[in-house]
Amino acid sequence: MKFRQVLILLVGSTPFFSATAQSPWEAVPNAPNYFTDIPGGDVSGFKSPQPNVVWGMFTKAPVRGYYNSTVLRTTDNGQTWQEHEVAAGSFTTPPAGSFAENLFALDDQRAWVITQNAVSATRTLLRTTAGPANFSVVSAALPAAFDHIYFFTPTTGVAFVATAAGSNWQIYRTTDGGSTWTSVATTIQATGSKESVTPSYALIGNSLWLGTTANTILRTTDAGLTWSATRSGIKLTGLTFRDGVHGIAFGTAGGSNTGSGTERLLRTSDGGASWNPVTPQGPVRSQLLTAIPGSGGTYVSWGYYSVSPNYRLVGSDFSISKDEGATWQSIIADENIRYAQLAPSTDGMLWLATSFDYSPGRYTYNQYMIMRYKGGSVLKAASPQKVLALGLYPNPTTGVVQLAAPAAGGEQITVYDLAGRVQQTQQLLKGQQQLDLSGRAAGMYQIILSTSQGQRYAQKLLLTAR
Repeated sequence: MKFRQVLILLVGSTPFFSATAQSPWEAVPNAPNYFTDIPGGDVSGFKSPQPNVVWGMFTKAPVRGYYNSTVLRTTDNGQTWQEHEVAAGSFTTPPAGSFAENLFALDDQRAWVITQNAVSATRTLLRTTAGPANFSVVSAALPAAFDHIYFFTPTTGVAFVATAAGSNWQIYRTTDGGSTWTSVATTIQATGSKESVTPSYALIGNSLWLGTTANTILRTTDAGLTWSATRSGIKLTGLTFRDGVHGIAFGTAGGSNTGSGTERLLRTSDGGASWNPVTPQGPVRSQLLTAIPGSGGTYVSWGYYSVSPNYRLVGSDFSISKDEGATWQSIIADENIRYAQLAPSTDGMLWLATSFDYSPGRYTYNQYMIMRYKGGSVLKAASPQKVLALGLYPNPTTGVVQLAAPAAGGEQITVYDLAGRVQQTQQLLKGQQQLDLSGRAAGMYQIILSTSQGQRYAQKLLLTAR
């Protein structure tokens, strides 16, 4: 049974603190706090799919011998929260009930949860289209033991099953929101005793990148129809992308993924088709690392080297890079807060999930399940460059628009809807001067063009029906 442990939430901004500064985190007054119960693991499915929205799932034991899994959500940047139980059971002999395996949130309203029966191990898929209180069964008997699910749109998604070494990866795909699933034909073989995907992933538009327990990077660019695999060559902790082409895979060269070993970073600028090693300078850590979406190469990382006999963290550091992971600067060091997950939003806000701290002097009453970074947007603080006008025309348009000048090649176009969700990504070719949005629904969109030098151009575009 996979349980996680604690939720914390953060937002970013203002000038970053030095290693000797006081903690940059503050409590969120109205946020849930399950630390008064018995934590059953870390928060899972921790994600900010659009500005002001955060989802997570937490398992707790309010009474010894019993547990329940609750989905949490805020849609107003943490001022109010909705909570709803999606699974519950007991550790009796024999066990009873069910437990929640995986949460995936697509936007402010839509999410999916995999539950597993504690006796039969049958897995069921729940779905909501109206927030945490409205989950219902969409598939009572999944075709295989799904571990993780991911959705590109409200109807199209993929699921993964832990696969034995030497066998082709078991990947399934749905086009009806999860009601039915079909197997995806692939020749990618699993390695290790039984390979599965890790919680770390990046999903932008129709592209999805996943790390696996055998240190492989899986990739699709067509919403799960076809897949490729790259052996990372490092002990892979996870991966992150700031747009459709720029990303970092992180881990260690040896030791374990929880402190020991030499930090290793791999970088891609072609959407994961190829990965090249980076020799970072400064206090980068490889337990957690995430990109700030839409930034000109900004990433933050956290980790530690070891745990002392009294459970205090040794060598912990929360740091930032503004140059695609080449150099790192400490935000705060030697802070005894145990980070579990980082979840950035497209507006530069950064949220964090932490683990319960069992070290001396840390108790349920002096720890917060949900906190946030003091200040505003990490994106604004880390990327103060001026955003220039893009100059697309015609505007309004029925689909095809012209750039003001031919592309130099390599520029990244990202299309957002007004809720801040990524709808399309595209890398421009040299000489390209046309952008086709005809596949999008009518409405207002924000178009961002980013160059390799960190310049950003933006324009709102009205797409009308043909």
